[in-house]
Amino acid sequence: MSRRIRVRWPVLLGLPVLLACAAERQPVEPPFVDLVQDGSVAVAVLVDTVSAGGVASVRFGNRSDQIYGFNPCERVVQRRVSSEWNTHREPLRACNKMLYLLDAGQERIERVDLPRDIAPGEYRLVFAFSALSGSQGAVRAASGAFRVR
Repeated sequence: MSRRIRVRWPVLLGLPVLLACAAERQPVEPPFVDLVQDGSVAVAVLVDTVSAGGVASVRFGNRSDQIYGFNPCERVVQRRVSSEWNTHREPLRACNKMLYLLDAGQERIERVDLPRDIAPGEYRLVFAFSALSGSQGAVRAASGAFRVR
């Protein structure tokens, strides 16, 4: 007995879109104000030391009168080398596309995964925030330094 598979045309039309989404793409970063210095958004890792591949609890605080959106999964890990911060590349990292909201004056704590392949040293986390009200636009904020063992 042979079976016939019937494929409808909408499925065929969606195939190029699916293939395009599966192809490797370079992340597109919105234009950022440099790391915020005015304290409108604050990021703090709540532990001094974390293991490579571990999870860090991170406090996010909004000290402004605007509403900010962010995704804690979409972070940049930077290692201090001498007096400079160097970005740790993670080419295959995938995140959900949820937007976490920080209302004016609000704080929240989220769990953030660290890469397994980072060497021991001093690190910080950098997060992007999009202002959903007001005229600030997109900003980045960095945590204080913490150690990876």
